Amino acid sequence: MSKDKTLETVQNVAVQLAPVLWDLFSDALAYASMQLSDINHGKHPVLRPLVARARLRDLLESSGKLPHGWQIGGVPQRMEQLLLCTDEVQVRFLKENALVFPTGVPAAGKNAARRAFWQPSLFQGEEEEKEALPLLNLLLLWDYCVPGSAEEGFTLRLVHTIDAGAVGRSTKIDASIPLLAEVQEIRELGFEEVSQEENFFAEIDVEANEDSDTAS
Repeated sequence: MSKDKTLETVQNVAVQLAPVLWDLFSDALAYASMQLSDINHGKHPVLRPLVARARLRDLLESSGKLPHGWQIGGVPQRMEQLLLCTDEVQVRFLKENALVFPTGVPAAGKNAARRAFWQPSLFQGEEEEKEALPLLNLLLLWDYCVPGSAEEGFTLRLVHTIDAGAVGRSTKIDASIPLLAEVQEIRELGFEEVSQEENFFAEIDVEANEDSDTAS
């Protein structure tokens, strides 16, 4: 897929998913925070993201709010893996972690399927390979506005990775767009070249990424 087509697709996905996810993930994060109110988040930082992701799946399934053509995928038994899919796009929902990955974008880990998801085919963009192109794979990343504080709100952004990354270094990306509460704001956004030096937002559950055979 060409760069222009990739950016156009990322923008369209953001417009379609933003209203639904802002509403439902806000409820999911509040639910997780309430259920784990007696647990020390600093000591067990992975629990809230996992419960929030599980609750988000339940809300998506019960509400039927996903736009036409979108389906819920992933295997919840594998660290609450959550994918949102169309015939052309797969979006994997994860938590950022700037403490482990400098720009917050998690690495794929050692699992071959995850590495293939993170790193596009070498043939992407070649004219003669159009019919054989894989789905466009995107990461939908969330983070706390204030590290560790669910009460202070959250951020959402779509990212297109171009390598599998590694712990301790930046995962390379060529597109990043925030999901905003107002669709009109998203439609008016332009795209800029993504600098790998640029520091985006802040914190994915490290254990989920490391345990790549069962993580999401």
